[in-house]
Amino acid sequence: MDHPGLLYWSQVSDEFISKIAENITGRAKQEDNTLLVSSLNIIDLILNSKNEGKMNLVLREVPFESLIRHLEKSDERVILNVLTLMNSLYNKARDHVKSDIIEHLHVTPFRCAIEKSVLRKGKQLDVGIEQQLIIIQRIQLNKLLEKALRIPTEAEIERVFQLKLLHGESNKGMHANVMSEEKRTEFLNFTEAVIQTPPGSLALETILSFVTHCADS
Repeated sequence: MDHPGLLYWSQVSDEFISKIAENITGRAKQEDNTLLVSSLNIIDLILNSKNEGKMNLVLREVPFESLIRHLEKSDERVILNVLTLMNSLYNKARDHVKSDIIEHLHVTPFRCAIEKSVLRKGKQLDVGIEQQLIIIQRIQLNKLLEKALRIPTEAEIERVFQLKLLHGESNKGMHANVMSEEKRTEFLNFTEAVIQTPPGSLALETILSFVTHCADS
C-alpha cells in the first residue's frame, strides 16, 4: 500500500544522485567513512530500484574504477558496501561495460587492495564481505570458463606460434613462402592442442601474458 508523501528511490532527482555520487568518487570536498557508507548504500538502492533512467545515471556517475581505492580503508562497513556496489554495478552493466569491469578486477590496484587490506593476515573476515568476494570470484571464474570454451582464431594461434619462446627460432619462417615440413607439422600440432575446449583461447592468453611479463621483467 502506498503512503502519502513517501518517496521511492526510483523517484529521487538526478541532482540528488549526482550529489551523493560525489561522496564516492572523490569530487566532494570532504570524505568521512560514515558519510561514505551511507552514500554507497543509497547509490546501491537507487541502482536496484528498477528505474532504467536512474540506473544509467548511476552507471555514469559512479565508474567501477572509482570504488577500488575505498577497499584500502580499514573500516569493514566501507569494504562491505563497496564490494556490494561493485557487484551491483556489474549485474546492471551492459556486456561491453562488464568486460571493462572484469579488466579492472585483474589490475594491480584491485588485487593489491584485496590482498593487503581486505584479506589482511590475522584478520577474521566478515561473513558479508566473504559472500561478496565469492560473487566477485565467481564472475572472474565464469569469464575464464568463457575464454576456455572459445576456439581461438587462426590469426591468434599464429601470433603465439611465432614467439621465439615457443619454437626457439626467428619468426621469419612463418612469413616465408614455403614453410618447412617440420615447422608445418609443429604448427599443426600446436593448433590442434589449443583449439580443444578447454583450454581454447585461454591457453593462448596465458602464454601471451607470461611472455609479456618476462619481457617486462
